[in-house]
Amino acid sequence: DVEGELMDVHDGNIVQWSEDGLYYWYGMGYKNCSLERGLLPPRDCPGVYLPAGHCGFRTDHAINVYTSPDLVRWTFRGEALPLLSRPRGIYFRPKVIFHSQRQEYILWVNYLPPAFDPIL
Repeated sequence: DVEGELMDVHDGNIVQWSEDGLYYWYGMGYKNCSLERGLLPPRDCPGVYLPAGHCGFRTDHAINVYTSPDLVRWTFRGEALPLLSRPRGIYFRPKVIFHSQRQEYILWVNYLPPAFDPIL
């Protein structure tokens, strides 16, 4: 990104809400998992290739937001849905859409409750 940090944004979508406006990239942030180390990217989160419970299927992943004026220079803006503001669980493949009739942005994300929680 523009700060020289590796971008942590996966499984999401890139949208431009207005002509000549900024591009927004919404995606999962796997953070820097230190449970195991792998050879394939992401090197600090090889659990994405392993069964649930490893780095790839954790309840503490972020839904990150980046913006860019040109699809080259990206700025980290923060989390779309902070960890403490959402039900505990596994989140993946976030998308953001605009509901034109209601004039609202909607975060659409897959959710799985933790394996030890009862499914309602």
